[in-house]
Amino acid sequence: MPGSVSGKSDFGKVCKYFGTVCFLLCSLVFTIFGFQNNAWVVISRPETNDEFQRGIRGRDCYKNHSSSSIECWDNEFKNGTEPIPPPFEHVNDVSTVFKIAYYVVLVILVLQVALAIYTLLFCISSKFFQLAESFNYVMLGFMSVAVVLWIVLFVLLVPEVYKENILPDKFKNPEYNYSIGSGFWKFFCGGLIPFVAAIIIFFRKQLCNMFNCCGKDFELVANSN
Repeated sequence: MPGSVSGKSDFGKVCKYFGTVCFLLCSLVFTIFGFQNNAWVVISRPETNDEFQRGIRGRDCYKNHSSSSIECWDNEFKNGTEPIPPPFEHVNDVSTVFKIAYYVVLVILVLQVALAIYTLLFCISSKFFQLAESFNYVMLGFMSVAVVLWIVLFVLLVPEVYKENILPDKFKNPEYNYSIGSGFWKFFCGGLIPFVAAIIIFFRKQLCNMFNCCGKDFELVANSN
């Protein structure tokens, strides 16, 4: 463990790093599962108990709840191995907004991995601890960018549901229900909430200094860490 403190201060550092790593791993798990899940924008048809799913990775899927079957294909080709039920064989190409959102997602994933590596190095290397501690504000800035990108992702994708632009106009049906799917919510909520918790735990001293919310007792403890 980096540093040369003992007793209560040392225990606090153990809790700090352990908590940060746990929250980061939780965030990564949810974002990876959300990224792999193709249900980002969903068109459901209650009368036939099926749905069309558009994922962030460039994959479209047709899911039949009655038979518990799912068929996926590259949305650039629209050629699943099985016939795609109408009207989903006529879906529009991926929108520019969706393409931008894909790259936003990739940047978020990179920043998550970067913070995870940064935190682990703090835990296992005293040399890295001494070298990088002065750059914590810089790292906090990068992680704040990730949080902003999560919000940008929300702003980009939620309107896609209300635009209802996946199907051409002639195939639109008022009985079809557009919604944000589970893949997006896993990535957004499951990834963002523990990520913010990790930032608050790891960069507590920097955040308190920035917002002038540190008491004298906390400053003494933080400086010893």
